[in-house]
Amino acid sequence: MRNRKIIVIGAILLVAIFLIAIVMNSINDLKNLSKTNTQSTAIKDGATEPQFVKEGTLSFIASNDDTLGTIDIEIADNDAQREQGLMYRSSMKQNQGMLFVFDKSGQQNFWMKNTIISLDIIYVDENFNIVTIHKNTQPYSEAQIPSYKNAQYVIEVNAEFCNRNNIKEGDRIYSKVLQPHKVQA
Repeated sequence: MRNRKIIVIGAILLVAIFLIAIVMNSINDLKNLSKTNTQSTAIKDGATEPQFVKEGTLSFIASNDDTLGTIDIEIADNDAQREQGLMYRSSMKQNQGMLFVFDKSGQQNFWMKNTIISLDIIYVDENFNIVTIHKNTQPYSEAQIPSYKNAQYVIEVNAEFCNRNNIKEGDRIYSKVLQPHKVQA
């Protein structure tokens, strides 16, 4: 009789431990869900969403010197700004974009982590020639989006901007803010 009580008590303890583990796991899941919902709400409410700051303009120029389009630009020219990029922005006007400026030309890789809107990503070499365009990038993707060729500048604009303005590899860019970086011929 005594052994039977010990077995029953042991079984009850095992069930209790199992139930406690399930409850603790559920509590952790709820905490994580709550954090995600809080972050999403804050971004939707505009409380933490970065706002566009115009720091210049940039034009896209065809090989025949026609201007294909001009945008207002926000500049990302240090590590913190380049890392932040356009993450957490729920929208951007069609005539806006971000210009990333690197200290020197080299292979560049971007991704769309925490980027809500689809973008066209335009890689530009040190001579202001467009060397690679990635159109309609996938929001939130952590896949690498490579320049394939050396690039010193990168422009992010809304998806379909390049198609609407007939911008293609081989075209070039011009902006007064880039003049200090201009390579002398």
